[in-house]
Amino acid sequence: RINRTYQKCKPAKAFKNAPIKELHVTGDELPYCYPNVFNTSALSGATLYVNEDLVEYSKNNEPWSLFGTIVGVHKEETGVSSIASNSETVDVYTMSGVRILSKTNKDDALKQLPKGMYIIGGKKVFVK
Repeated sequence: RINRTYQKCKPAKAFKNAPIKELHVTGDELPYCYPNVFNTSALSGATLYVNEDLVEYSKNNEPWSLFGTIVGVHKEETGVSSIASNSETVDVYTMSGVRILSKTNKDDALKQLPKGMYIIGGKKVFVK
């Protein structure tokens, strides 16, 4: 999830190696991002979730327009959701896009990671 307080997505290609399946952007505005911040070839199968008022803007402005599906949600629906199953095999990336674990059990990854935000199995996850 990207919160509005994080105004810019830096550096360029920050998510280049992250296999993004879905991205939730909360807030009333989308942060400014360079068009090449994501691995654009992989975005056609990814879903972007934004405030319903931002759907048209997202469809017409890069990098947001590169997502295959753009879904508008009500503000109260943009909160953090729980993870249903942790038994899958995943890759784990830092928020800067560096892979730190490869093909590891999701349960094991969550137990050994220090507190912080990670991209686990293509989804942003906060580890407490």
